[in-house]
Amino acid sequence: MELFHSPDFQSHVEDLMVEHHVPGLALAILQGETTASAGYGKSSIHPPKQCTADTLFDIASASKSLTAASVGLLVNDEKYPEVQWEATMSSLLPGEFEIPGITVEDILSHRMATYLVEKKSGLSFSDFLEHHFFQPLDMRSSNLQPELARSKGLGDRIATGYNWLEDSKEYDGGFQTSDCPEAQGAGSIITSVNDYIKWVKAVMSHQDPITENIYKGLLKQRISQNPNAEDLRPLTSPTMYGAGWEILYYRGYQVVSHDGMVQGFASTHFFLPDFKFGGAIFGNSCGAGVIASVLMREFIDEVLKVPHSERPDWNKIETEASPDNANNIDDTIAKLRQKMCPGIQESEPQKMPLCVYTGEYWNPGYHGMTVQIKDDKLFINAEERSFGFTVTFDHVCQQSKYIAHLSGILDGGDEPLQAEFRFNNDRVVRMGVYLEDKLEDLIWFDKVEEHGD
Repeated sequence: MELFHSPDFQSHVEDLMVEHHVPGLALAILQGETTASAGYGKSSIHPPKQCTADTLFDIASASKSLTAASVGLLVNDEKYPEVQWEATMSSLLPGEFEIPGITVEDILSHRMATYLVEKKSGLSFSDFLEHHFFQPLDMRSSNLQPELARSKGLGDRIATGYNWLEDSKEYDGGFQTSDCPEAQGAGSIITSVNDYIKWVKAVMSHQDPITENIYKGLLKQRISQNPNAEDLRPLTSPTMYGAGWEILYYRGYQVVSHDGMVQGFASTHFFLPDFKFGGAIFGNSCGAGVIASVLMREFIDEVLKVPHSERPDWNKIETEASPDNANNIDDTIAKLRQKMCPGIQESEPQKMPLCVYTGEYWNPGYHGMTVQIKDDKLFINAEERSFGFTVTFDHVCQQSKYIAHLSGILDGGDEPLQAEFRFNNDRVVRMGVYLEDKLEDLIWFDKVEEHGD
């Protein structure tokens, strides 16, 4: 709490907001039973509106901790003995989920997790969250999807999302977040830091509805996100993924967190079990992701009483590590090329006609994708989605392995992703794209057979 109440803290936050182009930021921190919160800057530029700790944000993937906890309630409920973390989805949803070997643990970041909750509980996922979390924890301003918040008269409190336009050195006109049903489970919670810190406290303190067994299930370390321990932060272990939470160790102490980013918004929530300390930090531009990481690390150093002379420059470290850093994008592309085609120096020429790859592809969770040709490259236009994007494919090797450049229609950018096409003889039958960083495999889309094929 000392850092939060220090005389220079507000100016420090405001300086970070200017540097990283964030119009508004809200944060709440928790130490034992004591909570403090504040808002900085603007939740809306035009018309101007002050950002407060009660401003509502789209917290994107920071929603996943609630999705995982919802499944955890089913696992812990004797009414659903068949629902276990290791149970296969095909056994739980026979006839509806036919991919063999996929378990409950594998789908916690997907719409399928919420569908499982709905099928087993008989409630919509929105009602399930309301009944089991929002009402019991007095999270009165939290909702699934922004339209539900607006229907409750909370529209004026929802922050406007912004993107920074580097060429003109200004923010765009801003936009109101819209419902995104396809992101349900992976995102789409609308909440404030004053509300979400109550959720952090419930998890950290094993407060109803979170039991000790549910807590252990959520924090069971399942997947290594950095098995080669590359580019680690100072005195920090590789990150492991649990269920809706990421777990790492800093200076020997466990840190549990999950961040989120979607066009115009970024967030994080975290806690240190050994110190009963936690926080929630939300902002209304993607630059808030860097600030949230910086402030979280600075709070942790304060809680651990690290001497100031030994504290890393977290702003420098997190800025250099940001995915938006051009050097990091080039480095990511180079690593992807070597991962897919070890030892390759230059991309092999595209010899297979592009028309072989074009057509409709289908995945039960992500629905349809249409591959077409644009500017002599394979291209996907998914601008009609709630958070639209495009994908441009650059061939790497074997006429099947590509780097997919994903660009959001609102914030632009270039997110390089691993992609692959699978053949049966000379016919393309599947397309895989690495859309989920919490899964070890690509998300696979089956090619839809055209009439007459």
